[in-house]
Amino acid sequence: MKLHDLVDDPSKLATYGKFISPEEAYERLRQGDKAPYLIKAVASDPHWAYHYAYGVIKGRWPEGEKAIASDPYYAYYYAYGIINGRWPEAEKAIANDPNYAYSYARHIINGRWPEGEKAIASDPYYANLYQEFLKEIE
Repeated sequence: MKLHDLVDDPSKLATYGKFISPEEAYERLRQGDKAPYLIKAVASDPHWAYHYAYGVIKGRWPEGEKAIASDPYYAYYYAYGIINGRWPEAEKAIANDPNYAYSYARHIINGRWPEGEKAIASDPYYANLYQEFLKEIE
């Protein structure tokens, strides 16, 4: 049980809103509570920021983009499913992961992506897929 559950008006507690997990904040935002501390908690976490943008807002969410852009997985899927195109702010993170660098080149750029080639080349599976893809588009 949480202290906030034991009082009539938890907003008067000194700790109110300061120690909430991004997951709990996401659930409360999803239910319609738009308190700024909830937005801040969700926007700080790549997983929950992505899910809030994708599943609740159903579009771009600038408040969460910094966190999302830091994670190759969520950055790729944000570019692919929400932006529907290149996302320069996230390319550095994506370029460091062989899987998402290859996927970004193939599905977002639709061509060669030199910035991701070092990571792609580090994984034989993705290096082979990338070579085959480049042959297809020549």
